[in-house]
Amino acid sequence: MSDLVQDEVTRVTRSTTTKHEHQPSLEGILIGVHNQNLKNIKDKSVAEYAAVSKRQAEVTFLHKLIAAMNMATNKDGEIDFENNTELNEMMDKAKKMGVKIPEGAKGKFTNSQRESFVSSIRDTIKDETTLIEMIMQKITNLNYELHESYQWMRSHSKTLFDIMRSIASKLVNR
Repeated sequence: MSDLVQDEVTRVTRSTTTKHEHQPSLEGILIGVHNQNLKNIKDKSVAEYAAVSKRQAEVTFLHKLIAAMNMATNKDGEIDFENNTELNEMMDKAKKMGVKIPEGAKGKFTNSQRESFVSSIRDTIKDETTLIEMIMQKITNLNYELHESYQWMRSHSKTLFDIMRSIASKLVNR
């Protein structure tokens, strides 16, 4: 290869792979777009995983509440939680989470009030589980986006490389 052709190949290669003050390289633009896509996907994924973890912890808590209630239930199906500090605290936390506590329950649940409360807890668990499934679907979609982003970058990098090789080949064959 002549020195003139080698110099031209070097110039074309530099102009497509190095940044100029006002003209970023095509490869730099592609990498920048790809990195921004990856950052967006990462940020969304972190937020979704945090939401799933929070909801899973709430579901676990509600299951523990049902278990604690079962342990505190007497043979008639009633619960006296007036002197049970742990159960009172758990019920307060459940109330803050949106579980409906039966009307008229002052320190005790009758069998029907207990069943109503457990039913409300189970409804809340179902709602939380549905939300967890929806968030998991979002996470699956984000993983698909991640894969697509890598495929996009790979395809465009290969195309850019092929163009540079074609230009170099044409310059050499002049």
